[in-house]
This record gives sequence, C-alpha cells and structure tokens, in this order.
Amino acid sequence: MVNWAILTFERRCPSAPFNPSVPLHIFIPGNPITYLGNTLTTAPIFMEKKDEHFENNFDFLRFLAATFVIISHSFALTLNQTDPLGNFTGFMTMGSLGVAIFFTISGYLILKSWDRKREPISFFKNRILRIFPGLTCVVLITVFVIGPLVTILSWKNYFLNTETWVYFNNIILNIQFSLPGVFVNNPYPNSVNGSLWTLPIEFCCYILVFILGLFLVYRNRYNLIIIFAIQSLIFLAFPLQLQKISPPFFPFTNAYQIVLLTLFFSAGMIFYAFKDLIKPDFKISVILFFIFMSTFLFAKVALANFMMIIFVSYLTMVIAFLPLPHLHLFGKNGDFSYGLYIYAFPIQQTLVFCFKGLSILSLFISSFLCTLFIAILSWNFIENPCLKLKNKAFSTLLKRGQK
Repeated sequence: MVNWAILTFERRCPSAPFNPSVPLHIFIPGNPITYLGNTLTTAPIFMEKKDEHFENNFDFLRFLAATFVIISHSFALTLNQTDPLGNFTGFMTMGSLGVAIFFTISGYLILKSWDRKREPISFFKNRILRIFPGLTCVVLITVFVIGPLVTILSWKNYFLNTETWVYFNNIILNIQFSLPGVFVNNPYPNSVNGSLWTLPIEFCCYILVFILGLFLVYRNRYNLIIIFAIQSLIFLAFPLQLQKISPPFFPFTNAYQIVLLTLFFSAGMIFYAFKDLIKPDFKISVILFFIFMSTFLFAKVALANFMMIIFVSYLTMVIAFLPLPHLHLFGKNGDFSYGLYIYAFPIQQTLVFCFKGLSILSLFISSFLCTLFIAILSWNFIENPCLKLKNKAFSTLLKRGQK
C-alpha cells in the first residue's frame, strides 16, 4: 500500500527554473523526484529547530493550563462566581487563560505534525486517537456511573429518558451539557461537564490545518500572517455582531469566542512557521504586557482582548522554550493534562453534590487530587495505549482489506 502526501516543493538548486503551472502528483514519501531542476519531497517545509522535541516545556504548560481551568471552575461550581482574574479584567478568567494556552500550544504542535508528515489519513488518525478515546471514556463514566448515583430520578426513569442517550452525542463532538436529574440542585446547576465545549472548536482547527495544507498555503509562510490579519480585522471590527451569532454546531458559545480561540491557534501556527525568526525573549513579553495593560485601561474591550492574544501567546512560547533545568522532563511519565481537563468538571460537580458547603480551596485541592489520579489511570490504560496505535492501526486494517 502506498501512502500519499500532498506535493511540496523544496528548491535544492536556486538557479534551476521553476514552473508553478506544473500539475500536482501523488508520490511515495521519502522518494524525491527531480523535475525541471526542482527536487520534490515531503521533507518539512519549515526549518527544523535542533533538539526541539527534547527541549521544550509544553508538557508543563499544558498541565499548568489544565490546573488553571480547575481553579477557575472551583469558584464557579461552589459560589457560581467568577474567579479573581475574571473579576479584575472583566473578560478573562483563569479558565479562559488556560484554554488560551492550550490553543496556542496546539496551533504550534498541530502545524508541526502536519509539516513533518503531510499525509491526511495519518494526520487525522493521530488527532482522533488523541481526542476520542479519553472523551469516550469520560462520557461513559458520566452516563453509567456518576449519573445514576446523583440523579434525583429513579434509575428506570433516568435510563428511559431520551436526554440520557442524547448525551452520547458528546462522543462525536455534538456537545450536550445536561443529564436528566443530574446536579439540578448544585450551585451551578444542570451542567455535567462544562469543559467539553472547546473540543469541537479544537477539532475544527485541525481541519483548518489540513485544508490550508491541501491548498499549499504553507509554501509561503507569510500566508499565515495574512490569515491572522483577516481574523484580527473581523475580531476587532465586529465584536458585538459576533457575540450575537450562535453557530449551529457550537450551541453553547458564540462566534466571538470561536474567533478568539482560533486566533490563539493561528498565533501558535505562526510561531512554528517563523520559529527561525521569532526569538522568544522575556523582555519583549514584558513590553507586550504593558501594552496590553494600556489597552485594558484605556481602550475598548475588543482591542484589549486582541492585545491579550498577542501577549499570552508570546509569553506561552517564551516559557515553552525557557531553558529551565529539568522542566522539559515534566511529562516523561505521561501527559496527564488532557485527562485533567476532561475529567475535572464532573468530579468537581460530584464533590459539590456530596459535600454541601464545600469551600473554594477545599474543592480545588480535593478535585485536583481526585482528577489527577483518574487522569493518570486514563493515560496509562486508555490514552497512551491508543496513541501507540498511531503507526500500525490503519496499515493493519488496509492489509486486511486487501486480502
């Protein structure tokens, strides 16, 4: 079976003529073809950074981002209040900061994944194996364990209720928040897992990376700057209009939030594409912080939000490549950040349900420890075993299909 890749051009001989009208071909990765003096290859388009995989702090940052989300939800789920950062800024909670970090890192790493092996089937297989096994597990636990234990309905009525089975739509990223009779009397009622709303947006960003690659947008990396500029203009020019739009496949958010998160993702893509030119510098992040604070104090919210995107995404990359001793080894025993993110909310709601009057600090500590334990189990028995299928699952299926 021949794996295929989108054709890309790497000029090995600057003096050779180049004809952009040459039709695209499908070829075997790793076998370069010389045509009109140009070497056609699937080598990465963007310049590689030496030892990049081993000297970044992305695992630590993702873990920190997931922790921010748990802290923020501890305020919302106990007192139905915004956390201190949200009260101060009026638009950015610790939870939204954590999500912003996630999307920035994701933009960087997903474009890197596409760049290194531009095979659509392999690309989507890897994304599916990362997101859906853990998501399926948390949905099953929620429906068949947490739901029956905490619902105010009888088990019979709970399982006969259509809403129970509609909740399985979460597995296909059609997000549903409620289960019948579950958490109806909690301070933050009727929401079983409020963290899942970002997953459809994340997956749409993966599709965007594929589409841009399909149309060879990455052949000129400055195209990413143009895309970011267009997104930014829409974000800055139509903030009120965007907030009134509820896209059909994203029922629990609005277009403003979607554009905001995709801007973080696009920023991460730009950092990867220009990693040979953009040098993370803590001094620049300090300057960006003061610019952000100036817009926060004296400008409109949309402009402050935009400067927040620039500042947070840049600071994320500064910390990601900060040469701190041993920090790059943070995830050597596993990446528990996704588990922390998807399991925390229902665990927190369950703790609030079981222990009335739980304080914010008590909820954070207890839910963090419980969720970390579940996340470790999920990584070792669900997520990591599925990730190991990346290099063999589909090829095995193809061989079986050819027999």
